[in-house]
Amino acid sequence: MALAITLRPTIPDNEARTAFSTLRRLGVALLGLERAVLLLLDEAHAPADALRAVRADESIFNVNTQQVATEIVSEPKPGQVWVATDIPDEVAIAGLGVARRLTQWTLTGMSGPADSQTVQEAVAALLCNPAVQHVVAHA
Repeated sequence: MALAITLRPTIPDNEARTAFSTLRRLGVALLGLERAVLLLLDEAHAPADALRAVRADESIFNVNTQQVATEIVSEPKPGQVWVATDIPDEVAIAGLGVARRLTQWTLTGMSGPADSQTVQEAVAALLCNPAVQHVVAHA
């Protein structure tokens, strides 16, 4: 289990929009695609402390363009995939230590969260570049 700090854009996400359009053109059956930055920490930290620390660090969190949330996780939720770069991407959070930075993609299928096969198709087609990235986990 880990403490996940999720940073979601509050402004239009051109990267997610472009990826969604491209996946649709490639024939992946999706109704929606969202991207977020996921910071994974040891779960020993209190979620409220993590929120305060992240909100206080302007190099991590921009109040004008992001919303932040925390939760205890062990794996992605249905329709989600976590992608990491092959070179570890870590961020120091004051008072909490070092968090691993991942990209979280949330895929919406025709009747709710995308099924595992659709997630795998999207990952293989576009969401993970095997030359520099790898899938950490997917639902």
